[in-house]
Amino acid sequence: MISINEAKIKLLEESNRRPKGLLRMNIDNVFGLALGEDLYAKCDSPPFHQSAMDGYAINTEAFGKLDNINLESDVEISAGSNKKIKLNPNTAVRIFTGAKVPLNCNLVIPQEHVSVDSNNKLQLNASGYSKDDNIRHKGSQFKRGELILEKGSIMNAAKIAIAVTAGYAQLKVLKNPKVHIIVCGNELALPGSKLGAGQIYESNSVMITALLKEYNIEISGSSYSKDSLNQLQNQLKKAFQQSDIVLVSGGISVGKYDLVQHALANLKTQTVFYKIKQKPGKPLYFGRNKNKFVFGLPGNPAATLTCLYEYVLPFIQSLSSVKPANTLPKKAKLLNEYKKKAGLTHFLKATVDDNGITILPDQESYKLTSFAMANCLAIIPENASEVKKGEFIEYHLI
Repeated sequence: MISINEAKIKLLEESNRRPKGLLRMNIDNVFGLALGEDLYAKCDSPPFHQSAMDGYAINTEAFGKLDNINLESDVEISAGSNKKIKLNPNTAVRIFTGAKVPLNCNLVIPQEHVSVDSNNKLQLNASGYSKDDNIRHKGSQFKRGELILEKGSIMNAAKIAIAVTAGYAQLKVLKNPKVHIIVCGNELALPGSKLGAGQIYESNSVMITALLKEYNIEISGSSYSKDSLNQLQNQLKKAFQQSDIVLVSGGISVGKYDLVQHALANLKTQTVFYKIKQKPGKPLYFGRNKNKFVFGLPGNPAATLTCLYEYVLPFIQSLSSVKPANTLPKKAKLLNEYKKKAGLTHFLKATVDDNGITILPDQESYKLTSFAMANCLAIIPENASEVKKGEFIEYHLI
C-alpha cells in the first residue's frame, strides 16, 4: 500500500513514458484539443494598414491643422477593396471599417465627428485627435514568423480564431485517449428494470460516463460482466483492443468474487500499484498492458467518484488535451471539526464558499447524497487524527 503522493508520482511516470500521438485536423474540429507543435504566424496581422472606423481617411500634411481639408467625393474605400490610392496633402476620402487605408493617410476620423459642406470641405465637430488615430497598423497584432501559440495550448474559440488569422486551416493536435468502461457484479440490475432479490441498480457506469463527457473524454464503449473469470477476461481483452484506458468498476478487492486482478494477470498486465493509504477508495488498482492502461475502481460509488477526481481524470489529462481536472490544492478555514484515525488520507465531500469550508455528513463510501451537495473534496492528511474548527485545510474543487 502506497501514499497518495507516491501513487500520483507513479501515474505521472507512466504518462511520461507513453509516446504522445499527433493528428493533423481541420481547424473547425480542434476545439478542446492540445496543440501538438509551436505555431508561428504565416502572415502579418493585420496584413496592411487598416481603418478601425467608418469615417474619413485624411492626409493632414505631417499632421498639421485639421482645417481646409478637401473631400474627394468620387472616391470610397470599402473593406476588401484593392484600389491603390495616394492622398494628396489636406485631402480626405470616404473609408469604411476594415478597409486598407490609402498611402499618406495619417488619420481616420469617425463619420459621426464630421460633416461635409457644399464645397466638399470637411467640417469637424470634435477635437483632440492624434496622429494615426483609428488606424490599425500592419503587424500590430502579430508579425509574420512570430510565435503566436505554444505547443500544448488548449484550443478554445479565441485561439482557433488567432490560428486562422495567422494563416492556418489545419493544425497538429495531440491525440486524445479513448476510454472503455467495464462494470462487473452479479448483483447489478439495469437502470429502470425491476429489482430482483439481492439486486441493486447499476449506477457506476452512468456516473463514470457522465463525468467523462463533462471533460470531453472520448468513450469507445462500455460493457458488463458477471462474476465470471472467463467473461471478465474476454471483456478486458476486447476493451484493450478498442481503447487506450480501461476503467473497471467493482471486483477489485480480495474476496472470492473479486476477479479483476486474476483476469488482468492472465492477460499479462503489469501492476503499477494496488491500494492507496486513503479513504474512501483504498483498493484502487492501476496497471499497464503493453501501451494500454487500466484502473480497477472500487465498487462503492462514492469511492469510485473520489478516485475518478483524484487520479483518473488527472492521468487522462496528462496523456492528452482534455479539460484539466481541478486538483491544484487550495486552502480554506474549516467551519466544523473532524476526527479520524491516523494512517489514511481522507477525501471528504464538502462545500466551500467565501466563509470557509464545511465537511458534509454521510461520508460513507456507498452514499452519494453528500457528493450531490458537494463542490469540493476536503483533504485530511494521513498523519492527522483531528482538525479543529478555524484551522486551514486543503481542498480540491470538483
